[in-house]
Amino acid sequence: MPYRLALHPVDSDYRPTDVETLIAPLQAIGLIGEPWPHDAVQRFLIGEHFLQFVTFMGCAPAIALEPPVDGGTAFCHVSLRILDDGPRLVADRTQFNPRCPRCGKRSPAWREALATWETMPRQAMSCPLCGEPSEARELDFRHGAALASTFIEIHDIHPREALPTEALFNALRTATGVDWTHAYLA
Repeated sequence: MPYRLALHPVDSDYRPTDVETLIAPLQAIGLIGEPWPHDAVQRFLIGEHFLQFVTFMGCAPAIALEPPVDGGTAFCHVSLRILDDGPRLVADRTQFNPRCPRCGKRSPAWREALATWETMPRQAMSCPLCGEPSEARELDFRHGAALASTFIEIHDIHPREALPTEALFNALRTATGVDWTHAYLA
């Protein structure tokens, strides 16, 4: 399963005017390096200061930092996605268990709403426990989903294996003028 750490704006509607708004500052701080032309997705090798902006948990994480000889994508690299058709909910289905903003409880039944929210994120759904309606943007995903139009994805990072640093969020805020957060996706 292709795990990734996704950075995304808190404002789900934010989209930069062009992708250079993200590329130039990410290259300047050394998070991303050279473009890696693998497919139609805009991918980059990690930059020389990558490990200053992403903190790995545990005593000895095994992270492949170079492209494999078979040409696959199973290594740590960065891709950028800017959606033209508005925000999209992207979730790790194995981790998707959000809290209702009204009653504060979790329900596995929210997973049934995931298919609807993936295509219609502004659709209100009723909490299976308290009955109150909520949009996807109101739920507490606990970093298991992202609702956004812009994604910076760090590939081959398993859930909670690494954390973006405050310095990275500050650099993104300076470059874009909006606050950023993160999610672990599969």
